[in-house]
Amino acid sequence: MQNKTVSIISTAIMALLFVIGLVLIWNNISIAPSSDEDLSLTDQSFFSQSYQVPGKDGGKATTETEVDYTIVVDNKTKKAYDLSNGKTLDYGKLMSENSEKVYGENFSEEDIHYLAEKEYDFQIATLRSISYTQWLMYIAFGAIAIFTIINIIKNPKRFIRSAIGFVALAVIAFICYKMAAPVGEGKMLETSNYTDTSFHYTGAGILLTGVLVLISIALIVWQSIVNLLRFFSK
Repeated sequence: MQNKTVSIISTAIMALLFVIGLVLIWNNISIAPSSDEDLSLTDQSFFSQSYQVPGKDGGKATTETEVDYTIVVDNKTKKAYDLSNGKTLDYGKLMSENSEKVYGENFSEEDIHYLAEKEYDFQIATLRSISYTQWLMYIAFGAIAIFTIINIIKNPKRFIRSAIGFVALAVIAFICYKMAAPVGEGKMLETSNYTDTSFHYTGAGILLTGVLVLISIALIVWQSIVNLLRFFSK
């Protein structure tokens, strides 16, 4: 009876986490700017900085641009807005070579173009989804480690089976890491929080999740077939 209660609670928790994930993904999709919406057609744009990256092995240096989606600049009115703090910025000092942030008074929502607000909300929603996925991964690996140790203590003879499962998971994770794209492309490179490492690990995590889902479905189907064969063989 106790095992059944634990199983029901575990299933309910997993279902809740799954629903939260779906809500976050749906939120991202619902507020994502469409392809025909271009903020560059307005007088406002997100603050960007360009810098030189030395070439590898003596190669030619390249220019890369980093976009900060928390700051909107209006080149027509010579104003700048920090969306994360809800305050204006000194336009001149922000656009100078040192890009110094000097805050001013609060601004109203009417001062910001709706596309800028939409893109900012999309960036925040994406970061929350990534953070949720990371914590979910940490919790999952922590739970695996804890239950593995408990099983070893309760029944040392079953350690071999647990070890094989853990090694298999590690091998699958390693393969997914190697298969994931090491660097992003397109607009992903322009985001202020982009790094090759974060993109690589995020891609590997998504790929690993997909593989584990497929394995789970395959095992469920296999077990269902086995159960049906046992039922009809009686």
